[in-house]
Amino acid sequence: MDRYLLGTPALRDFLKKSDNPITRWANNDNTVFDEQVYISPISLGEIKDALNRLNTNDPSRTYWFRAIIEGEQFFQHRGNIIPVTIEVTDRWVEIRPLEYEGCSDITQKIERIGEDRKLVLATAMAYNMVLVESRQPYHDDLIQRGLRVFDPSQV
Repeated sequence: MDRYLLGTPALRDFLKKSDNPITRWANNDNTVFDEQVYISPISLGEIKDALNRLNTNDPSRTYWFRAIIEGEQFFQHRGNIIPVTIEVTDRWVEIRPLEYEGCSDITQKIERIGEDRKLVLATAMAYNMVLVESRQPYHDDLIQRGLRVFDPSQV
């Protein structure tokens, strides 16, 4: 049985609770989502960092802080926050020097991916999990290195 790791943009979409490919997938297959979907603490940190950079007067800030707390509790209660281990850092060391570009979910522009995204990728690879995220230019190379990917918008 496959286990799935939500990439950071997929986690953000899940927390939005709006109509998007992640929430449709979660609603259509509750058993898989409840039992086999995990998140990385790195993704939680990325979202929290983005929230900290929001203007304190931004009305969406309160919504997002509440959403991240609820999301963290949802996955923590199920034991589905996957730790960063030595195996993860070993995979990260392998892919760290590689320069990959991906489509930013915020700007919709192709840009170099950062170390945080590489750690999430390394987590999926180290645990032999299926990474859940939209199709990215770097997938082809990483699939050759053992990454498995599921794009819910292609279902």
